[in-house]
Amino acid sequence: MKSLLFVALNLFSMQIFSVSNSIMLEKIRNELPNLKDSPTGAIDADGNYTKDTIQGLNCAGFAKWIVDGFYEPLAKSEETKYISLKAARKKHEGERGNAQMLVYEQSRDPYFGLDWTRNLALELEKKRGNQPSYKSNDVIDSTVSKYIANCGYPISLIENVLLEQAEKHPNFFFIASINGFYGKPRLWQHYHVAVFIPYEVDGTQKIAVLERNKETSFSYLLKRYPNTFCHLVRISMNGEFELMKP
Repeated sequence: MKSLLFVALNLFSMQIFSVSNSIMLEKIRNELPNLKDSPTGAIDADGNYTKDTIQGLNCAGFAKWIVDGFYEPLAKSEETKYISLKAARKKHEGERGNAQMLVYEQSRDPYFGLDWTRNLALELEKKRGNQPSYKSNDVIDSTVSKYIANCGYPISLIENVLLEQAEKHPNFFFIASINGFYGKPRLWQHYHVAVFIPYEVDGTQKIAVLERNKETSFSYLLKRYPNTFCHLVRISMNGEFELMKP
């Protein structure tokens, strides 16, 4: 009887403290129609939108909104409920980039997406009681393509990389920083953020592509960002997941 009770309690605990890919994706899909787009929009530590003409989210703010879905249940009894924008924006100049790019840190912020995605994972893992480093959650173990430090993988191969990751690391989702030549003068920049969630349909593994308040596709992503790289950060879905209502 004790062993049966132990198993039953474990199953009950898993239902409370672990979120499946499909449940997480369903919750996000249900809220997508309610989200508004904003060029600089994000949600601060108190749950307020950044001061903009529209109370909405940009690509980075959208990714933070999803990660905050795991952060907020851990911070319910605290004064601040969500990852702070200061923490999400923190620059790690000594751990990425080079001396040539340092002159553009203020004017162009070329590593914004890389810092943002790594910082989201970093802050969530700290809230979970772990002791992560800036690069702890980087996806560097793919056999599909060689990982390039601070760049990731060619975007043309990213679907295959993610399918492999979903098999190797179930119950994880991924936030990505897309990087390539951008702007004038042309610099190699991390300039777009996306979220990838593996899920199954009739036993077939699929990857949901979520970016800037909507669900898109790999073909749409490749069409808009050809000849770029995609840096991935892996985040566990352990814990409760509750999205802030737009």
